Amino acid sequence: MMFNADEKFNIENAKREIKGYINARSLLWNGLTRNVVIAGGFFTSVLQNKSFKDIDIFVLNNDVDVYNHLTEGYHSASAMVQVSMVEKGEWRRSEMMSYMHNTNIVDVINNAKTDAQYILTRYQTREELLAHFDYKHCKVSYVPEEDKLYINRETFDCIKNKILKWNNKQLDQPNQIYRKSNFLNQGWVLETDKKEEQSYGNILMQSYAKLKELKEEAAAKMLDAYELPVGGFQSQKEYVDAFRQSQREYADAFYDEYLAKTK
Repeated sequence: MMFNADEKFNIENAKREIKGYINARSLLWNGLTRNVVIAGGFFTSVLQNKSFKDIDIFVLNNDVDVYNHLTEGYHSASAMVQVSMVEKGEWRRSEMMSYMHNTNIVDVINNAKTDAQYILTRYQTREELLAHFDYKHCKVSYVPEEDKLYINRETFDCIKNKILKWNNKQLDQPNQIYRKSNFLNQGWVLETDKKEEQSYGNILMQSYAKLKELKEEAAAKMLDAYELPVGGFQSQKEYVDAFRQSQREYADAFYDEYLAKTK
């Protein structure tokens, strides 16, 4: 589906915004653009008319020369020089959990004065870089060397409708629970596709839901039998009630444990 006139205007505006910040804040040292891709939450914020937190500037192909220029030598500087630069309140090395697990991320350095986050990577292409992003709405990217903004219909709709749609599911990563909760608290909605609905975890939950139902039915049949006019009715009824409650608690406890492991 093509973009309509209003959507094209919003997309062009996002491109103007990032180019404006590149120039106004000197984000690219002397206009250095080799192996540079700008992507991530900045574009989501602009397209939603909200203030942004930072600007993620990725350097591909482990291009240390470009990265050193963009970070004014911080990356390769001695520990003493790095401490001095940090004390000046401008440069510092990031400890973001979202990048710590990724072996393709070599270094992450923040510039407090420009709100730029420079990320040195081993990814060779823009496509390879974006493939590791967790959600579809994060995949807007700008390549300064081409002066081109990349965005597709799916990504645009996710941003405008605040839909969390998986691009690369990373539930085993410690930062993912925080990111997911943060988005949901801001009114985003998590989309569950058909493949996910048939995933092992969901089938497992369905199986235990059915198991709970069957145990309830079994307990009811037992209770019906015990209610016949035979001796020991009261104690047997109490036993069945206790059995039924224990099965409810078992199924509920398993379900809660499963949810806790798959957030």
